[in-house]
Amino acid sequence: MTNIDNTIAKDLKIQWYRSLTGDFNNKMAVNGANSLEFTIPTDKIGTNYYFCEVSCEMMGEKSRLLDPPDPIKVTVRSKNIDGSKYIISSSENTKQYIVINDSDEDFSFEVTTENASPNIRFRWYRCDKNGKNLDNNVLGNGSALLIYGIKDEDMYETFYYKCVADDNGNEQSLVFSCLLLPEKKDLPFKDVTTSDPYYGSVWYVNNHNPLLMNGVSDDSFDPQGNLTRAAIVTVLYRLEGSPMTAASDEFYDVPAGQWYSDAVAWAVKYGITNGYGDGRFGPNDPITREQLATFLHRYANSHNLNVSASGKLPQSDASKVDSWALDAMTWAYSKEIVEEIDGKLAPVDNAARHMIATALTRFCVNYSM
Repeated sequence: MTNIDNTIAKDLKIQWYRSLTGDFNNKMAVNGANSLEFTIPTDKIGTNYYFCEVSCEMMGEKSRLLDPPDPIKVTVRSKNIDGSKYIISSSENTKQYIVINDSDEDFSFEVTTENASPNIRFRWYRCDKNGKNLDNNVLGNGSALLIYGIKDEDMYETFYYKCVADDNGNEQSLVFSCLLLPEKKDLPFKDVTTSDPYYGSVWYVNNHNPLLMNGVSDDSFDPQGNLTRAAIVTVLYRLEGSPMTAASDEFYDVPAGQWYSDAVAWAVKYGITNGYGDGRFGPNDPITREQLATFLHRYANSHNLNVSASGKLPQSDASKVDSWALDAMTWAYSKEIVEEIDGKLAPVDNAARHMIATALTRFCVNYSM
């Protein structure tokens, strides 16, 4: 309830008004609200602004005695019987889509609400796994979002979408994902789930013929673990078909008869590795991000593939890229084979196994390997 000063209220006319915008010139009279006291209604969900106009008749004309004061803003929100806010939800089996072997398949994400007002509105965005918008483009305004026109080049990639529900300023959101795979075949690894953005890449390297990457055990891929330089050279050697190659004595730390000896000899022959320049290859050293990019770049060059890339690396730590890796990192970043980590290249950081799986997948898909 609110009121106005009645010390000057004799023979005055009172009228209360409601506005949706707070603009006095865009108002509607509240029927029956003609007294000093006025109880603001709370039966309408949403935000309204209320004004009181005080006037009298002077020489036959209406005269406003006071300029309208600042409006009274009232927001009424819906709530459950127990006083909690409305609920936005979706069935779990529709929050994650795995689309199998059909780039023309359409599907939709849908949210449902409980105890929401009729004024609830929706906005859909592309986002990352954590729900951070990739841009401000609104994809739709309904409770459902139709996804269509999935392209073959989207294979093995996970895409995330966010629905923001706005009930009179009370916002809630849900994140959805979709993944395109060529066939239905589950991964054996307990530490890689369909909610992980690299699920498709791990699926690819584990199902590629020839096999590119396996787990560290029957049921573990160890996505955050490292891969050695010997292992990544062996991966490329398998991709090449494991050709017969004469033994090499290029590196004193790569003796004959090791599981990686033939792969290193092949990599030396085709210019994929030069080692550290001091007679060492470092087979057991974890591969860094710039070394990974360089190995892939040189492998592509050995097949006369187009590895051109223009422009400069925009990251603040681009100066940390070694000169011998600059062309490779520029190419790998431009092709999204190597991604940023929190806005940085981190070129000398070790490449995690899930990053390597993603890089190999995008490399092979881009170049039809």
